[in-house]
Amino acid sequence: MAFMAVILGLGMPSMLKALSRARAVAFARQVATAMQGARGEAVKRSAVARVEVHFADNSVIAYVDLNGDGAYTPGTDVLVMKVSAPSGIVLQGPGPVSAANVNAFSGFDPIAGGGVAYFNSDGSVVRPGGFRFRDKRDNIMEAFVANQAAASIVVRKYAGNPTGIDDPKKYIESGEQGGWIWN
Repeated sequence: MAFMAVILGLGMPSMLKALSRARAVAFARQVATAMQGARGEAVKRSAVARVEVHFADNSVIAYVDLNGDGAYTPGTDVLVMKVSAPSGIVLQGPGPVSAANVNAFSGFDPIAGGGVAYFNSDGSVVRPGGFRFRDKRDNIMEAFVANQAAASIVVRKYAGNPTGIDDPKKYIESGEQGGWIWN
């Protein structure tokens, strides 16, 4: 019995760390999926699609803005996906943890209480950029849209100092530079 307690005690921290890592990666992948869905719907419907992060409720919404009012209108606009960050994940990038929502997005336009990425009816993105998420262990993930015309969407992890200055060269995909290293 004592042996089992020791084994459990040693394994619990690593299990909690793995759980935290899985939540961060899963949420970043959900956001990337929302972006891909918005891009596809923009082409399908020959309209502009928006993907927005909202700081107030830690959520992301992707929709086709059919009435062009810049806000999701149920019954008029096409909802592609809405996801809320899981417990322990906040919309924040590199920088001091005390500065709420610092560097939560880059390249995209700011909106009241968040940021927005636009996908045109030809599938291109208005501006390349990324939405960023931080877990309690200071691991930072990003759903990133590269190449304006092709609008390639990838999930990347920040490999720099999470409490330091944002360095765009420090975001890596899982297969680059030996893979992701976790805090």
